[in-house]
Amino acid sequence: MEQADHFVDQYISNLTTSPLDLSKPLWEVHIINVKTFDAKAVAVTRIHHSMGDGASLMSLLLAFTRKTSDPDALPTLPATKRKLGDSFSSDGGVFWWFLLTIWSAITLMRNTLVDLVLFIATALVLKDTKTPMKGENRKDEGAKQKGHNNLPKGIRLRAYILVNLRPAIGIQDMADMMAKTKCGNKIGDVLLPFTIALQDDPLDYVRGAKSLMDRKKHSLEAFCTYLCTNLVINLIGAKAVHLHFQSYANKMTICLSVDPDVYPDPEKLLDDLEDSLKLIHDAVVDKGLSICCYTINVH
Repeated sequence: MEQADHFVDQYISNLTTSPLDLSKPLWEVHIINVKTFDAKAVAVTRIHHSMGDGASLMSLLLAFTRKTSDPDALPTLPATKRKLGDSFSSDGGVFWWFLLTIWSAITLMRNTLVDLVLFIATALVLKDTKTPMKGENRKDEGAKQKGHNNLPKGIRLRAYILVNLRPAIGIQDMADMMAKTKCGNKIGDVLLPFTIALQDDPLDYVRGAKSLMDRKKHSLEAFCTYLCTNLVINLIGAKAVHLHFQSYANKMTICLSVDPDVYPDPEKLLDDLEDSLKLIHDAVVDKGLSICCYTINVH
């Protein structure tokens, strides 16, 4: 079949617009017997949220798997990193560990306070600039002209990122998992500001995002927003663009969900995203930096 990947994308997109039949079991498995870029065939599973949240269902799927080297053994996950306190054993080391712990607690409280103030201000006062990315200002076609920067000055644009707060308990036997794992979402939210600027070095975008996310990880913003999830959803709400990332076995898949009234041509947005990733990749290669073998698919 020609354009098999496009056919699969459209098939899944159409599925999202129709509800499940409540007179039947609340799950569906669609087998799409077409050869795509990276698969001989495609299986699409759709399950009602009352059957389980995403993290629980993924744990259930992993519980059914076994090692190829040992069919009776569950797969193993990489070992967790050694805690900071394990590096200090002498009396002097304990002293420095105590000072670092105090400093870490202070920065944690400071980051949390700053993030919560900005989160509340964003929800109540500091609205994003009206752009097509927000699902507004749809008549501003001048900003979309290729090769021209007609965007308004001083754009304020933030991403709304979901953070899984579940502890990483590893892969368990299905019986143990069903008995011990608590179902239900445990997801917090963080706001990530986007800097709208042209950088000479594409890696400056990566460095800036890495620095910001490292600081966000040392904050309780996600835990605090989890406690008031319903309020956050009502204040922030869903926008016109959703990006989903999945990284597995040296392969990253990026899925884009859009409001068709705002983005009638989402493939163009995916092409731009792919071009940006290639620019970053080429910048890494040009600088002679180490790079792992990674495949990126965009849908």
